[in-house]
Amino acid sequence: MSWRSDGIRSWLIQRISAIFIFLFLIYLSLFFLQSEHLDYATWSAWVSLKANKVIILLFFISLLLHAWVGIRDVVLDYVHAFTIRFIVLTTIIGALLSLAVWLLLIIIKVQ
Repeated sequence: MSWRSDGIRSWLIQRISAIFIFLFLIYLSLFFLQSEHLDYATWSAWVSLKANKVIILLFFISLLLHAWVGIRDVVLDYVHAFTIRFIVLTTIIGALLSLAVWLLLIIIKVQ
């Protein structure tokens, strides 16, 4: 049984990323509920913690992987012309990688 042919890898990526996204949203909600007043200083201090930077980075990696698998599967199912499919998938992966680089630059700059 091949991981590629039966879609187990895509299924697993979707499920694991969805669980991590859900857990991060709970963590973020608890932060919002715990904060008495949420201003820029509080938010910046929370984001600047090393552990939170890692968690935020993992959240966005999970979000981008989740988006990639979902969009890729839709494109593969509904776009049958190879050239158009290639252009669409290349554009999507380029956009998602650009977002990942942008996020990394933002996370690095937060003090």
